[in-house]
Amino acid sequence: MESVKELFAILIEVEECPADFNNYRQRAQLLRRLKFTSFEKIFSDTTNNIKEFGNGTNIAMLVLDWLLAQFYERFTLYWPLLVEPIESYARGIGFEGFWNCFENAMDSCWEMIFEMKKEKEGDSTCDNESSQQLPPDFKAFRLQLLRLLIKLPINAIKPEKRTNYLSPKFLRLYSEEFVQIDEFINTSKMEEENEESNTNNDDDQGRECIRPLNFNSKTEAIKPLKAMLSLFGKFNNPKQIYKEEEIKEMYYELLLVNESEIQRLALGCLYCYKYNWLTPYRSSLERLLNEKSFREQLVLFSVDSQQTEALSSEQHGRTVGKNSSNAVPLLDEHRKDFIPILLRILYGSLHTHVPQRGKARRIAIFRFLANCFSDELQLFLQLMFGPICSFFGIRRFGNDGSGLKYFLLAIILKWGLSRGLVLSILSCSEIHCNISL
Repeated sequence: MESVKELFAILIEVEECPADFNNYRQRAQLLRRLKFTSFEKIFSDTTNNIKEFGNGTNIAMLVLDWLLAQFYERFTLYWPLLVEPIESYARGIGFEGFWNCFENAMDSCWEMIFEMKKEKEGDSTCDNESSQQLPPDFKAFRLQLLRLLIKLPINAIKPEKRTNYLSPKFLRLYSEEFVQIDEFINTSKMEEENEESNTNNDDDQGRECIRPLNFNSKTEAIKPLKAMLSLFGKFNNPKQIYKEEEIKEMYYELLLVNESEIQRLALGCLYCYKYNWLTPYRSSLERLLNEKSFREQLVLFSVDSQQTEALSSEQHGRTVGKNSSNAVPLLDEHRKDFIPILLRILYGSLHTHVPQRGKARRIAIFRFLANCFSDELQLFLQLMFGPICSFFGIRRFGNDGSGLKYFLLAIILKWGLSRGLVLSILSCSEIHCNISL
């Protein structure tokens, strides 16, 4: 029992030590005494006395729970000190023991985030009984737990074997916090009417059917989303992860985000598949995501069929992207799968804010699109106008103008003329005249 008291005395001493700049070194010394190796020493001679509390692993899990809870401390210098002792317990108590503790900590903070979101949406008032003490920052705690999985050795925690837990969390983070649905879409009766008519065509459209997305670039979900992408980008066998099809579809959608870091991480997850149509162009895509080399690299991509054949004949077995002219010839057998990736990256880059030469950047993108095939250009246009077309139930604009007619009529019926159009530019009579055609 003395050894058990000694362990809890260390825990209490850490709690009593203030988490500030003047005392964090003292906390670091105390945390070193809590490593799993020290834990085994403390209880090596008192195994019989521990049976009252359970076996040694259970007590180790109790200490691990306490270590994970230390991420609630609002002191950034303190967080890196926790990685080493947590790693020792992850190795000591084994795979199942670590994930039981981790999942309990993650589930509790995730549910609190969800409850706080519901209270915020309901405009509920909170009591000020605890106004003297800062409330726990559950979002910061969740972020540190996710970053912990990246810092811990893969062979110690084996996250790829726990995707049945991680994948639903990943999808929930993306759909509930990162993707923002337009308020009109949520309340639209037209959406319900169009759902039934669109379901029959979903299988035929495949990935080219773009669902309406509105990424909130200022949300607090960006950092945990990046952490999740970094974690999944380390997996060796992505085809075997839980909900693989949904996760992969999410990667494609994240390529549309107007933030190069998210695009880069999403591409990193796709690299794990080791596609022969993607891997040869990895260095070129990385330069394309670099703001300084974007326009230079975009010019080097050869999507024109005649130019590609000429460059391919000059290549003579060299590595793609390393020929004498530094151009990147796109092989015909790679084009079908690679171009949709490239177009999604360009779509995100088109909406990326750049401090200088933004107009030149957009001109370079449209000049590149001019050399694409008609079906590739149609995909890019669908990426641009897909959300608004999906909103009004329009699959594509037909040559007879029926899609445009329905589009204008839907605006009038849903929003009214005053909200949908600027009357000083287009009068009501002109709209009704166009619709009646």
